[in-house]
Amino acid sequence: MVYIRNVVEPVLFLYMFSDCLNIITLQSLVYERTCLKTLDSNRCPLLNNGSFQHEEIAIQVQTSKWVLHFNMALLIPSIIAALFLGPFGDAFSRKIVLILPIVGNITAIFVFLIISAFDSIPVIYLLIGVVLNGCCGGHIVMMMALYSYIVHITDVKYRTIRLGILESMVFLSTTIGMLVAGMMLKSLGHTAMYGIISIFNILNLFYTVFVVEELIETDKSTGKILRSIFLIENIKSLYTFMTQKRKSNTRTVLLFGILILSVLILMTKGEFSIIQLFLRHSPISASVTQIGYFFSLQNFVYGFTLIIILPLLKKCFSVNDLALSLVGFAAQGIGSIMFGLAQNITTAFIVPVVKMPLGFTYATIRSVTSTFVNIDEEAKLFTFMAYLENLMALLASLCFNGLYSLTFDIHQGFVFFVSTAICSLCTLFTVVMWFQIKQSNGYKDLDEHQELQHSGK
Repeated sequence: MVYIRNVVEPVLFLYMFSDCLNIITLQSLVYERTCLKTLDSNRCPLLNNGSFQHEEIAIQVQTSKWVLHFNMALLIPSIIAALFLGPFGDAFSRKIVLILPIVGNITAIFVFLIISAFDSIPVIYLLIGVVLNGCCGGHIVMMMALYSYIVHITDVKYRTIRLGILESMVFLSTTIGMLVAGMMLKSLGHTAMYGIISIFNILNLFYTVFVVEELIETDKSTGKILRSIFLIENIKSLYTFMTQKRKSNTRTVLLFGILILSVLILMTKGEFSIIQLFLRHSPISASVTQIGYFFSLQNFVYGFTLIIILPLLKKCFSVNDLALSLVGFAAQGIGSIMFGLAQNITTAFIVPVVKMPLGFTYATIRSVTSTFVNIDEEAKLFTFMAYLENLMALLASLCFNGLYSLTFDIHQGFVFFVSTAICSLCTLFTVVMWFQIKQSNGYKDLDEHQELQHSGK
């Protein structure tokens, strides 16, 4: 039975749901302010009717540049914050590391709300909220903190299930957010929208502060604990984690686990970055509404797989974690080939259903890898994973968009065939990882390794 004070899934759901609403609202706000700077308030509502094509293109380009600036302004401080907060979470407090990204979100939304209420405030001041959010850790620290919390409290036998349910919150919250954000924004406007987003974040903060349990006991005062965030020893301990000697098989398993997740992110984020372009082009020629439904379906089926199918397979059939990963990679490979060959919208909508088992891979690889580190190394592991995953996400957009442009004349779906080849690498790495686990001393089955986690390795 799960203790209610250890249930952190609502924290991620509310965080990602409000983040999804914020992304849609922020892009709309920037687009509107950029338009008002280029055209007058009477002509901006007519921008999409084809009367001002050159101005529309210029505004879209400028908005895209601002979005890029916001992404970098969030990412760079988040990476620096994670250097300190990852080791801090292992040594001093799991709960404080959960609270800080929510505080950052509330601060950013408050800044956005003020700017949205006054048309005279330039777009550049939105960067204040973005940077403050990044300094509190942002998405990187939130995910690291939640993975560490779940791994800390969950017996290895049920760890994959809990990680799967946690991952499902990302997909389900995004599904709902994408479905309602546009309608809410159209009805309420930017300022009221930010007011509602603030409410969700404040509810999340109250839940985390008053319901979620602190896992690390200490006799230090809150002030001393907070000052410990900025200790240089935190960075030193992260470096020690990455370089310390381990048994050969343990080091190999850790490296392959991190490698598989990194390549998985490269593949999935790369596909995501060009799917909209692929769907809008002939012969599929999907509308904006259809594309929205496609992404909602994709997120829903991944969430359904993790919250319903994965627990059933683990509890009823005790399916091996890495076997589930291999099924997921096979489904991804088949789905990518189907997508590359798709000639109509119906085939495109079948692909997310074919790819359903891909949802297994995120939870299973993280679960298996986490069993090869000590309990005081969990946040460091997920911090390191978060760094590589965000780096892969940046590379994915550059590589896949560039490849899509270069190979479009050869075959419109060629980039998805490349994705299938990358998926084959993930399959190979998973098989090697499984073999290394079998060779580990005293490690017989992936459901019987509680003792290994707390051993010296």
